[in-house]
Amino acid sequence: MLALAGAAAAPADDFYVDPVLGSPAGDGSAANPWRTLQEVVEAGLIETRDWESHPYVPGLGFVIVNPGAPVGAGDTIWLRTGYHGELFLRGAYNAAPITIAAEPGHAPRLSSVLLQATQNWIVRGLSVSPRTPRRRSGPAPSSRSRATTGGAHPGTTRSRTARSSPSPTPRRGAPTNG
Repeated sequence: MLALAGAAAAPADDFYVDPVLGSPAGDGSAANPWRTLQEVVEAGLIETRDWESHPYVPGLGFVIVNPGAPVGAGDTIWLRTGYHGELFLRGAYNAAPITIAAEPGHAPRLSSVLLQATQNWIVRGLSVSPRTPRRRSGPAPSSRSRATTGGAHPGTTRSRTARSSPSPTPRRGAPTNG
């Protein structure tokens, strides 16, 4: 009789997002990518965990958010060139890292990145700038880009990258070269 000591870890999957050739109805494959990262998050296509109670109560555990979603712990979301909207994650704790990265040779752009109360997210190779146009209505972007993490319990986001063009006008009280 054969006994298994433990279940094998599921292999990590790769998913693709392409603002030019993708579709919200895509399956996230390289041949049929989703359209924008913002749409992927808003459609609940990422399975993660959050605390059972807010505010946090000692002794309570995690509950699954978006159970059965295609993207999960250990997976990578590859972003292709184009505008991907905003990345806003709150209360998203993963058992293993989920990587959001620029596909090699591509230059994805986002208007802002905010990871709040998160764990095991790797964000790599993205251009984040408030000058990137937004697709939805709302307040105008600020003169500074956001690439922020905060409130992670337990753990933190492992990596984040933000690049932004300098503000066209200096902030009040900021030193100038002249």
